[in-house]
Order: sequence, then C-alpha cells, then structure tokens
Amino acid sequence: MLRRIVTAFAVALAIPVVGVLIADWIINDLTDGIGFSPEVMQYCADTGLFASDACGVVHRLALLRTVSLISGIAAFDLMALYFAAALVAGGNRGLNAILFPILLPISLLVISGLVFAQGAIATYAVAIAEIHLIDRLHFWLVGAIAIGALVGGVKLILALIGIRAELVSRVFGKAVDARTAPALWRFVGEIAQKLGAKQPDNIVVGLEPTFFATAADLHVINDEQRLSGETLFLSLPLMRLFDLDELRAVIGHELGHFRGADTAYSLKFAPVYGGLSRAIEALDEQEKSAAGLATLPAMSMLSLMLELFARNERTISRAREYEADKACVSVAGAEPLATSLGKVAVYAPLWGKVREENVERLNQGKVTANLSKVYEDAARYDVSHKAVGTLVREILETKIAHPTDSHPTIDERFRNIGFDPEALSIDKLVTPGGSGAELIEDAAGLERELTVQEHRLMVMMGYADPPPSGLPLPAGRNAAVPDATEAPAPAEAAPVGAANPIYSLAAELIAIDGQIDPQEISVAEDLGARMVDGFDRVEFRECCAEAATLPDYHGTVDALAGTLQPDRKLKIYDFLKSIALADGELPPSERQFLLFVRQSWGI
Repeated sequence: MLRRIVTAFAVALAIPVVGVLIADWIINDLTDGIGFSPEVMQYCADTGLFASDACGVVHRLALLRTVSLISGIAAFDLMALYFAAALVAGGNRGLNAILFPILLPISLLVISGLVFAQGAIATYAVAIAEIHLIDRLHFWLVGAIAIGALVGGVKLILALIGIRAELVSRVFGKAVDARTAPALWRFVGEIAQKLGAKQPDNIVVGLEPTFFATAADLHVINDEQRLSGETLFLSLPLMRLFDLDELRAVIGHELGHFRGADTAYSLKFAPVYGGLSRAIEALDEQEKSAAGLATLPAMSMLSLMLELFARNERTISRAREYEADKACVSVAGAEPLATSLGKVAVYAPLWGKVREENVERLNQGKVTANLSKVYEDAARYDVSHKAVGTLVREILETKIAHPTDSHPTIDERFRNIGFDPEALSIDKLVTPGGSGAELIEDAAGLERELTVQEHRLMVMMGYADPPPSGLPLPAGRNAAVPDATEAPAPAEAAPVGAANPIYSLAAELIAIDGQIDPQEISVAEDLGARMVDGFDRVEFRECCAEAATLPDYHGTVDALAGTLQPDRKLKIYDFLKSIALADGELPPSERQFLLFVRQSWGI
C-alpha cells in the first residue's frame, strides 16, 4: 500500500514539477543564470504577458512556474486530506458515512480544475521547450495534450453533476407479492419476526444465482417495474437446490442486514463508489497517447482515493457480514448456513455455463423451456462427490459474490459462527435436491416466463439470433422486449422426447430399473457426444426428468424400425448397449430391452 501511495503522489506531482523545471531551465538559459530575480522581473514590469519581446517570454515563464506550483500544492493537499480522512474514519461506519460523501464532490471539483490546469501546464511546457530546444513546434503533439485535458476535465465535471443522481439498481427478475406467493411471504415474515427485523417491502425472484437485500430503488427490467423500499432478491435456480432449512439460513442472513441497517448505510456509500468509479471510467476512455497525458495524474489520484475508501468499506463490510451470519444462526442454526454457503460456492459458477449453452442452442434454432430446471440438472449431473471432495479447500477460500459488499471467505465465516469446516458434508453438497422452490405455488410457470425473457434478452444484446420457430422473439436485436405473457411457454410446443426418439429410448433404458442414477446420465452423455450426431445434452436431460411420462419403448422401437437405415440402427443400438454396460452389469430388464431392439430392427 505504501508503494501505491508514493506512486500516486509522484504521478500527481509530475506535471507541476516538470512545469517548474522547464520554466527555471529556460529563464536561466535566457538570462545567463540570473533566473526570476527581482531585477529581471522589475526590468520587465511594464511589459504585458503577450508582449512580443523577451520580457513577454519571461512573464509567460513566470506564469508557468506559478501555476505549476499552485497545482502541485493543490494536488498534494487534496491527496493528503483524503489520506488523513481515511485514517481517521478507519472502520467507523458513522465517520465513513459522514466524511466520504462530503469529500467526494469536493475532490472531483478540485481534480477537474487540476486537469484543466495541468493540461495547460503540459501544453505550454512542451511547446516552449520544443521551440527553445529545436526551434520548431509539433502542433499535433501540443494540440493532442490540450484536447485531452479539455475532454478529461469536462468528463469529470459531468461525473460530479451525476453524483446526486438518484440511486437505482437494476435487476432481471419478477416481483412476487403476498397474493401470488403467499407461502413464501409467510416464510419470510416468520424469519423476520424471529430476528426482530423489518419484513422486506418487496420480494423479487430471478434466474441469477445470488441472494441479496437492498434498500435502493430497484428497476425490475423485464417487468418495467420500479420498486421502492427494502427489497429481498431470491434466486429460483438456487431455491431448487436448497431445502427449507438452508433457504431459511440464507434469508435470515439477508434480513440480518435489514436489522443492522446495513442496506441503508450502503446507500450512503454507493454514491461514493459510483462517483469515483464513473470518474475513473470516464478518464480511462482517454487515448493511451499524448491526449491522455494531462489526465494521468487525475487517474492516479482517483484510483488511490477509491482504494483508500474501499479499504475502510471492506473492514466495515466484513464486520457486518459476521453480524448477519450470527443473526442467521439464531433462526436457522449453523449447519444449514454452512451447507447453503457451500452450495452457492459449488453451484453458482454453473450459471455461466448454462447461459453460454443456452445462447448456442438459440443460435441453432433450439429453445430451452426452463433454464432453472437446466441449472438444477447441471448441479445434479455435472458435479460429482469426487469433484466436490477435491474442491473443499477451494470452497473454504471462496468469497460469495455480492452486488455491494466484500465478503469474508467461507472458512472465516464458518469460524465466526463456530462451525468446524471439517464437518462440511460432501453428501449434502452433492445431493442438491431441495424444497425451497415449493414455497412458490407455480414456480415452474414463473421459471418458464423468466426463461422466455432471458431468451429475449440474449437476442436484444446481440448474443443470439431469434429462433426460426417455437418462441416469438423481437424481429430485430434492438427491438423492445414485449410482455412475457404474449408468448406461450415453449414447454407446451411438443411432448418431451417427441423431437428425438433416441433420447427417449436412452432415458427409458436408464430408468427401466425404477431409478435414475446421475452416473448413468453422465455416461450416456459422454457416449452420446461421441456416438450420436448433434447430441443435445439439455434435451436428453429433459427426457430423463420425464422418463415416467414417455411413450412405452416398444412403440418407439417399432416406429423407428421402418424409418432408419441399417447403419443408423446399428449405431443407435451400440449407443444403448454401451449405456446398459456402463456399470459392468446387465440386469434382466435391460437385457430384455436390448433384445427387443435387436429383434425389431433385425440386428
């Protein structure tokens, strides 16, 4: 940190120091070492700044030196003030909430002035040094520096104007009220009552694998709603993986933030983060060339300010996270909290893969019916005991992502609540099936609605092309997102398994013994990817999930007998046989299945 501070001070003072040195060098050269002596200044006293003789140059050099000294002192004093404020405030939440929101607008105002001043210093210093040294001037160079300073200063002023803009967070999801989700609202209300916390004003559910509480106004993007007051966001895909105790633990933690007034406090910090971040982003857009020279000191100062502020905020945030965890334990116990944290660490990264595969499928003209169910399948089939066993140490070192706060590691949070990390149950982590989503009466319908909106979002953002059929999407990538109720749920388009009878046969073979083993699913997918052209993992898993409702395999086999070529029949049979033999056994039911296929297809 010390090196970072020294570097920031050095960069902030570089242009003023160069301005002073160039002014002294040229005046000494012109006056044979006399410099800005009283005699020289008195001699030139009657000439103006823009005089054409040598005295005009003296006055301009004197102005360059004066402006350089003033800007250097201002930069030093501002950074020293900010550094002192950070030290004084430390981890005191009240002092941070008072000092930094006051310092931010002052800092941006001063720094924007410094950008203009140091831009002028750099422009004139480079120009006069070139003329004095090589008797020529590169207009493109000094012009670029001047324009860069002008643009950078204006951007900082705009960032300053935007500080007081009303804070509105954006979320992709759907608000549910006590009428549409009475069981969920009762569940949350009971937790709030036990904690002595205020019940949230709004509950929003979405597909993102995160939980959070906020007191900021919330713009629910796809609903075009704006919610005021305190809002609790719940992830539908993660609710599928949590049992009620684990869900109670997570909600208890988030409501613990309401009880501690953490969300209201975050609202005071958010403008500081937002203002500094926007200012840095604005300057970072400057060209990495002469045009950005005058903004480099401002970038360095703003970055250090943000880092000093963030250090204090992290200290406060860690303490508040620990308090929220203790609040959670008081209503749910330590083990459910530990397991829920472990599940989030293990399964949250799967969302990126699910989203990426969904984009690929959309570009192939395929429309997924329920991304939340796809996510649950990925958690069930793509994460093994062995994989989680090797990841336990990484889990303990993981920090759970959060929109505003910097969380401690899971290991630190375990120790804070007195939970032994060695007691983390691998079996519970890899058996993600829960009942949390059952608190919403029509969770599946809500998931399908949000899935439709996710498809449309991917199309609007340009990641995917509209599918040719199956789901009405906007005609153009810049079209507005229509109401989800205008489109039928894609799950109703056709019976599961009808699109590809091969998936149906494989699913029935796996489920013929009365249970679906995740390991068999994994083997079937590996084999399918190698042996079946265009094998679609999502569609196959949909078939496996609905195996009990699929048509009897006898009819499917007979129907395919007259449509498939002999080589295709043999390839599918080998695929089915490999699935049956994957566990090294061939029960009578599977043997009979394969025998019927051979006889029907003449293999």
